[in-house]
Amino acid sequence: MSNTSPLNPFSPSSAYSPTVDGSSGQMGGFTKALLIIFLVLGVLGIFGSLIAVAQLVVGSAVSANMAAPADGDAAQAPNVNLNVFPGALAIQIALQIVAILLSTLMVISGVMGLKHQLSGLKLVRWTTAGLMVYKVVEQVLGVIITFGMFDQIKAQALEQMNKAPNQPEVDMGQIMDIFLYVSLAFGILWTLGMIILYLVIFLHAGKPAVRAKFH
Repeated sequence: MSNTSPLNPFSPSSAYSPTVDGSSGQMGGFTKALLIIFLVLGVLGIFGSLIAVAQLVVGSAVSANMAAPADGDAAQAPNVNLNVFPGALAIQIALQIVAILLSTLMVISGVMGLKHQLSGLKLVRWTTAGLMVYKVVEQVLGVIITFGMFDQIKAQALEQMNKAPNQPEVDMGQIMDIFLYVSLAFGILWTLGMIILYLVIFLHAGKPAVRAKFH
């Protein structure tokens, strides 16, 4: 008869044995899901920011060309100045570069976290902290720049409408204002949603029970 028992804490079956990857336990499903979401958002963020930088650079060049029409042109095409205040364009590009760096950290920390690396989990927390600050700054500057650009777009659009033979019966300026505030409200809600998601990841990654699963 065996001297060991399943209930005996000193029996071989009860002895501590690390998992294959060296971690102290299996990663929870919620933790894994958050890391995958974090990784995917990082990949999307890199591509999105690269496209945004390209749009800003091309848009600025096109805007500059449209601001100086060729000789003999009777009418100047509508033009929107992306530099709504001194340095606005440079700030927008700088924000996208920071977004690329943060998104890259999201990818790196997400991959490291999925490999049960504690350093990856720590990097996730530092990255989410930076993302929350970045989102607030981005949203504030975004609102300022949007209002500046909207004033130009609205003025040019209303000027073109006033030249049309058939005037609309509705107040187009008021309709444009409604669209502006709806889009701003949606943008603010989206930013708040992302900040809440990052806060959940930040707090979850800092739990001792979660950290115990990493090495």
